[in-house]
Amino acid sequence: MTLDEYRDRVNRIAGKRSGGAIYNGSLEHAAVVVEALLTNANREVMILTGNLNTRVYGRDDVVMQAKLFLANNADNRLRILMEEDDMRNRRLHPLLRELSEYEGFSVRHVPEGIQAAYGFHFVAADDDCYRFERDKSKPFAIAAFGDKKGGGGLASFFDKAWDRCRDLTTIESNAVSTS
Repeated sequence: MTLDEYRDRVNRIAGKRSGGAIYNGSLEHAAVVVEALLTNANREVMILTGNLNTRVYGRDDVVMQAKLFLANNADNRLRILMEEDDMRNRRLHPLLRELSEYEGFSVRHVPEGIQAAYGFHFVAADDDCYRFERDKSKPFAIAAFGDKKGGGGLASFFDKAWDRCRDLTTIESNAVSTS
């Protein structure tokens, strides 16, 4: 299957939002799914990641969809939990740099003690759509659009972790404005 065929398939499943699932096993597929999650989100996107791999989150289409999502409604939120806290990455990363001025955007660092409690990464949208990597060391994942049980569980995990993480949003804004 070509990347364009994969993109069409993901967009069909995402548009139906009927619980349909699709597998992905490459960074290119991950970027397609993340873009679809941002495109189809109505109010919130939550990302739990190691370092916001630029081959996924730094792509122009992903960055543009994130900006459109946040600009579409003042109440929309995009929250990111990052395991790695690298000031240089935060200053240079296309997604972090482009979103730093949006009111609904925030980033927090996950302390090592919390990281030890899980072995996965995910992106969740609106409590019913997600891309879930069971093993955070590999890009293999399942994505679903319209799965309230799976999406709700991920959103609940994210909210609990969020409350225990250190805010990087202010640091991010300062790092961007001084570069």
